[in-house]
Amino acid sequence: MNNRLIVLGENISGKKFRPSDWVERLASCFASFLDTRRLHYHSKLFPVVMNNNKCLSMDLSLENSRPDIWSFVMGFALENNLKTVVQHDEIDSCPTSSNENENIAA
Repeated sequence: MNNRLIVLGENISGKKFRPSDWVERLASCFASFLDTRRLHYHSKLFPVVMNNNKCLSMDLSLENSRPDIWSFVMGFALENNLKTVVQHDEIDSCPTSSNENENIAA
């Protein structure tokens, strides 16, 4: 079971956060291009969709294993007053998408 912090795509007053591609921009800061010439999101930090809203999923283990990533994402969420929730689920790795920016574990 993985514990994740989900950064929601809305601020504490309930307004949708803009720009609309904020999740991809933030997740791509820690992504890489591998042999396939496709963007590979970090296996513990990647975009997800919840209730038709773009969100960012961050494994709670990053707080200890990669404090630089943790601080960057938490600072972004706090600075922009974004809602966050902790989710306890069985997501083992980042989901695979059929679009051109395939979301596979790095």
